[in-house]
Amino acid sequence: MHCIECGACCFSDSDRYVTVSESDCERLGPRRAAVVCEFPDGRYLRMAEGRCASLKYSNGWVCSIYSVRPDACRELDRGSPECLEERKWKRRRVTKALRLLTDEPAGADLPREPKIRE
Repeated sequence: MHCIECGACCFSDSDRYVTVSESDCERLGPRRAAVVCEFPDGRYLRMAEGRCASLKYSNGWVCSIYSVRPDACRELDRGSPECLEERKWKRRRVTKALRLLTDEPAGADLPREPKIRE
């Protein structure tokens, strides 16, 4: 699976999830104003509804700044142990949320965690 088709690493509850360096800001150019938030402790990609605001849905999740994405995004290699762990951890969160939303016990017949395609 190509990373641009997945997007698992783009989801977080934190508003300070992906740090943005000065060189990242230069690379982002005029898009910077729309996608970067300034906090007292640094710059971060803007988050919206638990995901990077640059992640858009159009027949699947697509990064709208993929060609100019920050170094932190570039450094997470597709299929690396970090990538696979991120996908596994976030998939567990979805399964847990489904159980909470449906009031089903842990052993209930909910959709199983999807297998990770290599």
